[in-house]
Amino acid sequence: MVFVQNIPILLALFSSLIISIISIVQKVSFTMLCVRVFITFLIFYALGLYVRKILVDMISDVILKKRQEELEMKRKKEQEQKEEKNNKSDGNDTDDDFSLLEVAQLDKNQTKIIGNSNKNE
Repeated sequence: MVFVQNIPILLALFSSLIISIISIVQKVSFTMLCVRVFITFLIFYALGLYVRKILVDMISDVILKKRQEELEMKRKKEQEQKEEKNNKSDGNDTDDDFSLLEVAQLDKNQTKIIGNSNKNE
């Protein structure tokens, strides 16, 4: 992020350096060289400010989308956990958990004995 903040000054300095080297090679007068460097510096500094704004907006959008995705995933997990808890608590009332009584599993002879023992008492 530090590099993004320094883009305007770096862009302006680099472009001014190139213009000054070109002007020296062309053997331009010193006043004309200063005018060219000053104008180049202003133009590319303004361009750098625009580029920095675009990059900062893009980075903040990416960070915001990432946070929103994390929150969405977190909400989905919480909702799934709530649904699982609701299914577990509702599952006790369903027939899936119903088990037959042991008396029903006894054979007929054993049920007669149990039934007869109640009559004898």
